[in-house]
Amino acid sequence: MKQALMTTNWRCILLALISLLAFAAPASAEEPKGFQDWPWGTSREALIEPFLRDKCRSSSEYRLYTEHLKDHLKSILTCSFYEIGDVTAGVMLHFEPLESLAGYTLEFKSRYREMRQTILEKLGKPTLVTTHRYKTALGVSTTGEEMTWRWPSGTAAQLSERCPESSGQVSLILSCFQVSTAALQAQSQRKQQEHQEQRKKGF
Repeated sequence: MKQALMTTNWRCILLALISLLAFAAPASAEEPKGFQDWPWGTSREALIEPFLRDKCRSSSEYRLYTEHLKDHLKSILTCSFYEIGDVTAGVMLHFEPLESLAGYTLEFKSRYREMRQTILEKLGKPTLVTTHRYKTALGVSTTGEEMTWRWPSGTAAQLSERCPESSGQVSLILSCFQVSTAALQAQSQRKQQEHQEQRKKGF
């Protein structure tokens, strides 16, 4: 009788733990496996038509790419007006180092809170959350939230409330979300090291 009671108690505890874990880690949380319907490893050639011609709202970008840039821009595909649900975003697909899909970047205006909620529901709790203080090109001080996710595969994602600009400053109106595989991150690091070595040779 006593043994049966102990077994029942352990079963209750086990069920309670399972319920607690299920609540703490939503089933919707998942590692990115590609961009929308296109998995990592999809070739650039296979994406030109469905991404640029069929999904991109700017038909001029498809013509410009196929007529002038196809043989020169082998590492990226870009669309300035791409619909993701009810949000229009700028999208850049990355195809390094093997000319196959290895990451993407989204840029969107004035919809940070909505996109933030959607991404949290999709990816779950971030690995790291930080708040940075920035100064814009006009000298305006501002703060911006940054969330980072990392998975055992090496894939990483980052949501930035203030999107960095090429000038090294940040934008007051643009937020961005970046996802990169381990291969793309390694390629980016190699490029940074090469640029650093080139700068050293200039002295």
